[in-house]
Amino acid sequence: MKYSSSLLFTLFSISLCGQSYFTAGGVRLGTENGLTIQQRIFKNTTLEGIVLSGFKSDYVSAGLQIQRHYPLLFKNFNVYTGIGIQSKYIQDPEKEALNYTGASIAGGIELSLGRFNVSWDYKPVIYFDAPRTFQSESGISFRYIFISNKDIKKHQRKSKRKKKKKNDWDWFGLKK
Repeated sequence: MKYSSSLLFTLFSISLCGQSYFTAGGVRLGTENGLTIQQRIFKNTTLEGIVLSGFKSDYVSAGLQIQRHYPLLFKNFNVYTGIGIQSKYIQDPEKEALNYTGASIAGGIELSLGRFNVSWDYKPVIYFDAPRTFQSESGISFRYIFISNKDIKKHQRKSKRKKKKKNDWDWFGLKK
């Protein structure tokens, strides 16, 4: 018990970065398959859009989640939790089309290596107006990191140097 509590304290007291990407997108495979895109909106917070299709049924679902990332063990390895909305569109050949809306929560773990990101999550959904109100989903997402934190920092340094260079010329009263 003494060792496990010290290990937990050490893991959570180390200051690490959360996710290493700014924009990432790819495929999600699991109980439903589809596309996923994530965009960082604040430090350690992302917005994820998902479009999924059922494996053996005629429906499409789309969702939007806000997720909070918590670093673990080493850089680019983290757990996350999220909450969002989800809509499911079902096309029944004998009946009219049905559309259900619900709330989703998520929990998962992710790892980024270079320009690639892989994550696993569990996502229960509660539909407000569906005959089957509870549904749980699980899946693995494989994403390509389109814009990394390194890209953003590089652009900021470049802009800062350009601005500084411009200010140096203005100091002497000369224009480029």
